[in-house]
Amino acid sequence: MNAVAFERLILLNEVVQDIGTPNGRPDSFFDTTLIGISGRAWGALNLGTFARGLEVGTTAFDARRSSYTFTATRRQSGMLEYTSLQAETSQRLIGTGVAMAAMRMLWPDHPEDDNLLFIPTLGLDNYLPGGWSFVALRVIFDPRRQAGTVFRVIGRAATETTHLQVDISPRTDGVVNFGFSGRWRYLLAGYSYERDFDFTRFDRSVFSVGLQYDFETQ
Repeated sequence: MNAVAFERLILLNEVVQDIGTPNGRPDSFFDTTLIGISGRAWGALNLGTFARGLEVGTTAFDARRSSYTFTATRRQSGMLEYTSLQAETSQRLIGTGVAMAAMRMLWPDHPEDDNLLFIPTLGLDNYLPGGWSFVALRVIFDPRRQAGTVFRVIGRAATETTHLQVDISPRTDGVVNFGFSGRWRYLLAGYSYERDFDFTRFDRSVFSVGLQYDFETQ
């Protein structure tokens, strides 16, 4: 029996700069997130000042190794306050292709428009030889009246303990978000620019640094 409760532990620190902050509102934040993964379940506890909260989820697999994932999130205090539930499936195609679909339901504590947002996503992944590197497309249908459809393109070059990922997310209303992240053994680092972060009116840039320990590969 494996005596280790978690297969993976991640400690991630983020320095958040709120862009275009109105007078009287804080514009600099520090978030610390602890992520634990055990079997097919995970939890992420955020103790920071921007996106404080808790996320839990689990994944099931069928005989074809297609996956079905369910996630629940609660953001409380900080700058974000909402509850969300998401159901997602990734279906294996012929060869190295994977098709995905997701539906997220988000309840803002202080809604500007609707008090319940339905956020559907469609996607397609193609894994490269070895199974660690991939390219992916996500089409996210933003339900807010002032926003548009997001086309997120992701590219990752990776081995079991290293990766470099770049993504760009143009939106049909002219907004373009982007980010990059990397891992070398235990070390994580990244940067992202995010307009309307998590379906809010917050615009932010984020520098991140952290540690990841994979018990099963040590």
